Amino acid sequence: MSIDEKLKYISKKLKEHNFQNDIQVRYNDSIKMFEIYVLDNEQEDDFFYGKGNTFEEAMEDFMYKPDGVYYIDEVMHEYYEEERRELAYKNKVYWDKQLYRNA
Repeated sequence: MSIDEKLKYISKKLKEHNFQNDIQVRYNDSIKMFEIYVLDNEQEDDFFYGKGNTFEEAMEDFMYKPDGVYYIDEVMHEYYEEERRELAYKNKVYWDKQLYRNA
């Protein structure tokens, strides 16, 4: 797969999962490596990240590591499941507090 094809694939997959942020590429002089990343929608953290000595290596890392963009469907499924569990827990705590106050 060429770099252009990889970028098109990544863009398509990110759009499918409603990522509003662009793919960002930088060369980090302090570690002498290319870094490719996409921030989460709140722009707080790197949701996907890859690095390498060359742009091509960074792109391979960004795509094909176990939590890379190539596996976005599985990664997002786990993310949504974790989010759902956290929300269910917060909801339970809220209603437990309400029941305690009304008792």
